[in-house]
Amino acid sequence: MLAGGMESVYPNEDPDSYRTVLEAGKRYSLFLQHADDLRLGVEIVDLVTGNTVQPDGDYGPPHTSPDGYAYRSIEFVAPSDGDYLVRVKGVQPGTNLGQYLVSLDPMDGFSGTGAATGRLGVQAMGNYAWEAEVTGSTTPKYFYIYRRGALDTGTTVNWTLNAPGGTSVTGTSTMTFATAADFTGATAGVVSFRPGEMYALLTVQTLGDASVENNEAFSVSISAPAGYATEGGGAAFAYIRDVTSTATYSETESSTRPCATS
Repeated sequence: MLAGGMESVYPNEDPDSYRTVLEAGKRYSLFLQHADDLRLGVEIVDLVTGNTVQPDGDYGPPHTSPDGYAYRSIEFVAPSDGDYLVRVKGVQPGTNLGQYLVSLDPMDGFSGTGAATGRLGVQAMGNYAWEAEVTGSTTPKYFYIYRRGALDTGTTVNWTLNAPGGTSVTGTSTMTFATAADFTGATAGVVSFRPGEMYALLTVQTLGDASVENNEAFSVSISAPAGYATEGGGAAFAYIRDVTSTATYSETESSTRPCATS
């Protein structure tokens, strides 16, 4: 997955291009996530012929994402072997850098159990759930579960919130884990996909208290139904952070995968 940014303000357009090699007849999945206020388009261009193999027009704001992010996935089959460009183009509304994430992954030949023909994954929408230091207050934290391939039928996916409590020490760093008492509402359940659907939104509710605390890590994990294999470890990670917290953890914390389950 690559991170990029839009620097141009409307009506000027900023194009970013990423070169890749594709195989004829192989199915690929193109994934794009960006801030809610960006206007972006993405396309796949054959460098030999100059033809646009997979266009996807401008996707302009406002979007319907509840957590400030928009995301979409496109599947296509490469018509020939060779070099291609993944071209992301668009504008951002202000003077700040408009950031996005883009990835292009093969759908065929990935490893899984049984006759897996699709992929499942889960992502947190942002690293943090900002908790007010008010006893009984609630803050939603959003995750989305996505699937790639095997879209012709519906399916259901089981999910679980993991908040084991305690701490973990690595070198001079100490990680604090959330507990069940930090949440309210469902901590496990099932999400359903209708035929053709690629995404399902999942919300967990954090429960505030009056204590000043360090960041508290937790995760959401999923299990794959028949015909699917999970990617990214089948888990996504986030942190509860007090609004007035003085903790100095960085945004890269999520890469430590603190409470994965399989």
